[in-house]
Amino acid sequence: MRGKKWLTIITFIFAVIALIIAVVIGKASACIVYDIAMAIFGSALLGFIMSLTEYFVERRSAMEWFWQESRNVLSKLRKVKYINIDAPLDLVHACFQEEWSNDLRKIIDPTAKDDAKNALISWYEENIPMSWTEDDDIDAELDKMYNSQMQGYREEYMKCIDSCIEASTIDLGALGNAYGNLDLIFRNKGIRDTAYSEIYEKIRDFRNLLISECYHFTLLISGKGNFPVCAGKADDICRKVFDVQYKTEGGFETKLVYQNAFDDIDKALEDFRLKIYRNATPDYPKRVPVLGNTHIVDFEHKSSDEGK
Repeated sequence: MRGKKWLTIITFIFAVIALIIAVVIGKASACIVYDIAMAIFGSALLGFIMSLTEYFVERRSAMEWFWQESRNVLSKLRKVKYINIDAPLDLVHACFQEEWSNDLRKIIDPTAKDDAKNALISWYEENIPMSWTEDDDIDAELDKMYNSQMQGYREEYMKCIDSCIEASTIDLGALGNAYGNLDLIFRNKGIRDTAYSEIYEKIRDFRNLLISECYHFTLLISGKGNFPVCAGKADDICRKVFDVQYKTEGGFETKLVYQNAFDDIDKALEDFRLKIYRNATPDYPKRVPVLGNTHIVDFEHKSSDEGK
């Protein structure tokens, strides 16, 4: 790309200089310098036209390369999974920490209570409908429910951690080369700066974030890591990627999860595509939720609706 750019510029400069010399000397002078200047002008002009034609072909090819490499990397980053947990994260993390340190806590204080576990169970009792009867052992059922839920939470976190480890292996070499190949004659700074700040830098920074955290994740996978610490790091990654929105209607609450960070890059890629194809029709990708679920939040409201 850079070679075509400078060939176009150089042939244009030679054509202009040769034309100026020819005009200054004038045809009436019958000077050989005039003839040489006109010969140089004709050759440089022809070279300029040919190199300019090749430049526009190379310009499109270079921009398409960067656009396609960015889309390929973005599609891999989108595989990072959201941690879908229906309980307050502070309570869940407190339980992770409590379970992680239980052996040591019990040694130091054999009478130590599971305060975090009790707090989470209390939240279940207040927010989740129970179908138990008076004949059931409520404490045993709650304990069983707690263990089942915690197992599900751990699996959710491990899915996210596994996806982060996979995404951290993405090679940005081709994307970096594609960005470096962008060297335009017109609007070079504006296009390059926007491509860097809105696309390349965001992709690179997120990939680097995954690499920095995956040291802890791989230790966990090998059995040497700290699960509560890794869970907190996974939450930090999710907060940077996902946007969670809630809508309540008719006694139901709907949770919608969007990949806002990646959707922003996708929008920037469409802006970039429109600079490649000047007459292209804008086709901005719709922001669609990657996850959605609905649960009851107002049991009285739901019951009254069913009676109508």
